[in-house]
This record gives sequence, C-alpha cells and structure tokens, in this order.
Amino acid sequence: MRTGKSSDSAIEWPLSYSLRLPGKTEISGGEASAVVSETEFALLPVAGSAITLCLRDIKHIVQGDYKIVLSLYSGDSIILSHLGYRFEDFLRTIRRFHNELRLKDMLMEETLIQAGLEATVAKSQAPAEGHESEVRLYQTALVIIPQQGRPARIPYG
Repeated sequence: MRTGKSSDSAIEWPLSYSLRLPGKTEISGGEASAVVSETEFALLPVAGSAITLCLRDIKHIVQGDYKIVLSLYSGDSIILSHLGYRFEDFLRTIRRFHNELRLKDMLMEETLIQAGLEATVAKSQAPAEGHESEVRLYQTALVIIPQQGRPARIPYG
C-alpha cells in the first residue's frame, strides 16, 4: 500500500499517536501508521500490537494544534500527530469516511436524488460563523454534511 495514497478501499498514513484512558492517562504511544478505510480505522504501531476499530466506535473527531483527537464511545481517546503536510488530507479523509458511515446508518440506504451541492451553513445564533458543507437531497430528507462535525438529517414536511 502506498503512503498517504488511495487504493481501492484504504489509505495508509505515517504518524505519531498517543492512546489515553478516560482519566487522560497515556497507556501507549509512539510512531505508527494509520490505515483508514470506508468502515475501519487501524493503528499499526512500530512497536506493539495493532489497534483496529470500526469508524462507528468514534464519537467525535476534533482537530487542534495539528493534532487530531479521536474520542471513542468507550471513553478512551487516540491522539494523532506528526502528519506534516498530510494533516489536512488525513483529517478530510477520516471525516468523510466517518460521516458517510453515519449517513448510511441514518438513511438506511435511502434513494439519493441529488448530491454535490455546496453551501455555507450557519446556525441562526451565529450567522457569521458558517461552515463549508455539502447538501444532499434524498427521497425523504435533506442532509447537510459539514466539513467539520456531524451530518444533519432534516426530514421533508
């Protein structure tokens, strides 16, 4: 597999990681490769055992200071860093796969009518803080997929 490049089903990225328990205690860390596919995230440490999880196990994906924090439903977190110039590509890729999986769960294979509509979406309380998003029209709902955050499904009628 090529580094940071797309294959049919997965992308591999060299990085550093830190695995933390709910109390912020680090239990492992170091150099690794991460493999992201449409449904899974695998962390392959240079030293140690691989960690594989379904993207559904990720509660939140947060970025800050060129680090990415994967907060898991278990309460644990995985902090990814040292992605260099690949940071934005990795973040965009894992968010896209994560959001697509959430959409699949929300819409239960509903028929897509139109995709690829670009929009800036803002909450009514903060209209100046809009985020680039994709809007999709499905058979029974409009879906907003922000570049940051979770997709929102708005039923028609």
